[in-house]
Amino acid sequence: MVVQQVSTCMKLLICTQTIDKNDPILGFFHRWVEEFAKHFEHIYVICLKEGEHAFPKNVTVYSLGKETGESRMKYILRFYRYLWMLRGKYNRVFVHMNPHYVVLAGLYWTCAKIPIFFWRNHARMNVMTRIAAFFAKRVMFTSQYACMSKYAHGVQMPVGIDTRVFTEDIQNSVRNNTTKKILFLGRLSPVKRVEVFVQAATHLPSEYEVHVYGDDPSKTQTYFAMLKTLAKPNVRFHAAIKNSETPDIYRSHDVYVNLTPEGSMDKTVLEAAACGALVAVANTSFATILPQISILDDTAPQSIAKKIVELTTLSDEDKKAHRTYAQKNIISNHSLEKLAQELYNYTKQA
Repeated sequence: MVVQQVSTCMKLLICTQTIDKNDPILGFFHRWVEEFAKHFEHIYVICLKEGEHAFPKNVTVYSLGKETGESRMKYILRFYRYLWMLRGKYNRVFVHMNPHYVVLAGLYWTCAKIPIFFWRNHARMNVMTRIAAFFAKRVMFTSQYACMSKYAHGVQMPVGIDTRVFTEDIQNSVRNNTTKKILFLGRLSPVKRVEVFVQAATHLPSEYEVHVYGDDPSKTQTYFAMLKTLAKPNVRFHAAIKNSETPDIYRSHDVYVNLTPEGSMDKTVLEAAACGALVAVANTSFATILPQISILDDTAPQSIAKKIVELTTLSDEDKKAHRTYAQKNIISNHSLEKLAQELYNYTKQA
């Protein structure tokens, strides 16, 4: 059990991409900020785009204005204006994913002796990331294959699953033994290898329903058109949904499939597992969290289909054992409460 503590001297500036509880990809970060606010006297958030949010009184949000139109110059000028407005009001900085914030303000924060904590969970290194890592007191990641893991000042962090929301809810489970429902949920992007998932669906028996929840097709027209060409009638496409709506989707599907390679750890995998879905993943970073049966040895479409059938035909006893194994690991090591506590501990020690 994590003991809640609010520091009377720790004031945190968070720089991130989106603050919007309804965002289908980044909506989870709203809950992160809520949980972080339990540990800090005040949190100031600078975001590129602001949407709907409902934070406690000790959280203040400033937007760079992407929601009113794109303009790089506008973003930069507003960012520096906010830095001037907020000078002296915070003593720690947490930058989530986007290294540009550190490139723009890293020298200032360093000269002002304000420690920077940079979160980057990505396989590839670029110039911006290297600069951000140079200025950071700590670089943070969740996957041991992330580019940040090579740094001596890097720390592996919990994934940050809100286990109060993402839970199995056995009494209200809507899974059944007649139709097998298989799920992909996330960005419709080549890095997610959605096309391989769709091809795998062609090798499944007729009683399997395959559901793909992803971006608005108008934003990914070429890739989505290719997916539609590959898909058989058993594949149904759905628009992206709010993060708050995903637990019910996970609970209504038997297997969640994620084919993203090593380098990051998609939160959706652990969210799905926490909700009681069996999962099949290509990313071996999850090998210490999920049962071995969940790790794909081969990502050829036929092999993925074989794994899906294997998972759905397990005995009820074996399914329960695999679900329990994953859920215990997620609650013990990757809960949002644990992430917030560890972030607080590192910032306090700086």
